[in-house]
Amino acid sequence: ENGCDVLLVDTAGRMQDNEPLMRALSKLINMNNPNLTLFVGEALVGNEAVDQLSKFNSRIIELSKKKPPHRIDGIVLTKF
Repeated sequence: ENGCDVLLVDTAGRMQDNEPLMRALSKLINMNNPNLTLFVGEALVGNEAVDQLSKFNSRIIELSKKKPPHRIDGIVLTKF
């Protein structure tokens, strides 16, 4: 609608069990129908990043209104 090719959403370090955050992210995904959805995580947390990705992905799938459901396509690990 706004002519954007890329949308970056920063969850400001909020965790995957934050229900209002997950509903808001799911709404953004459902409204914008992205071709690619990436999860960006902190590499220094180790396996916790994969755990966070799994939980985010599960909630995105549960809240998706599309068939097949939207899901996270990949992970980018950063070291800041």
